[in-house]
Amino acid sequence: MPSTKAPPPKEAVAALDEDRQELRTKIEELVVLRRNAEARRARTDWIEGEIGRTRALLTKIEQDRNIEVSAEALTKRRLAVNQRKMEAGIAELEAQKADALKAGQPTLEIQNEINTLKTGLAVMMAATATDSDGTFKVDKVNLDFGWPAIQEAIQQWQADGDGDATHHAF
Repeated sequence: MPSTKAPPPKEAVAALDEDRQELRTKIEELVVLRRNAEARRARTDWIEGEIGRTRALLTKIEQDRNIEVSAEALTKRRLAVNQRKMEAGIAELEAQKADALKAGQPTLEIQNEINTLKTGLAVMMAATATDSDGTFKVDKVNLDFGWPAIQEAIQQWQADGDGDATHHAF
């Protein structure tokens, strides 16, 4: 459980800058992806949606006049940034899968990646909650949700539970 003590303002601003930069980088990646898709005359509607949702989160963060520096606020923002990145990754993989299906190519590997991201997202969201008294809590969450962290979270989830993802809605 993270400390409820607020980090020093310098660290809070650095964390905010890092969150903003991650979202800007994701937008840049999506813009390049859109250009490549347009050049191939492929669908770009899903990319437009992901760009819009990512920009909306970035705008929300940038318009927050009162920068929250509490540990809770930083954790919530970090979770929102990671959730957005994971959702964009899932959308990109879904589009790759659709392209592969059209081309008659195998999709099992892509589907496995989609399932891994969806499971990681579900684990991340399940590990965070608001208690009945309104207190935000994080339970054993590694906020660096790169592939190794996602796989580690899945292994932990399987070790803690029944390990059978077929009964869970992703």
